[in-house]
Amino acid sequence: MYKIDLDSFCTSILDDRELTDCFLNLPDLNYQPFPLDFQHIAQGQQADASLLQQRMLHPLSYPSQYFNGGKMISYCVTPTAKWQICIPTNQLIALVRWFHKVLGHCGIHRLCNSIATHFSHP
Repeated sequence: MYKIDLDSFCTSILDDRELTDCFLNLPDLNYQPFPLDFQHIAQGQQADASLLQQRMLHPLSYPSQYFNGGKMISYCVTPTAKWQICIPTNQLIALVRWFHKVLGHCGIHRLCNSIATHFSHP
């Protein structure tokens, strides 16, 4: 029977640069698109029925804006107010989790205020 010292085995694997590079190039099976990717947000907006309905009911409050050559739905309370990018419902949780991690697991008020600076959800 063989005894393997797990600590030295793991250390030797991590010390082997070529072997480590092989593992780094494996595809991420839990891939999630970047929550702030404008193209991803724009695609989600076109698939979000409730957002499209809000836009039809209140066209002045949900104007289109162009970002990096892409057209996105935004939200503004009045035509002169600061607009915010509308986040589709299916992308909302990923966006909140991302901000929560990036802001160092801050409190709910700082999290909501930071998100509301640029984003809105109908």
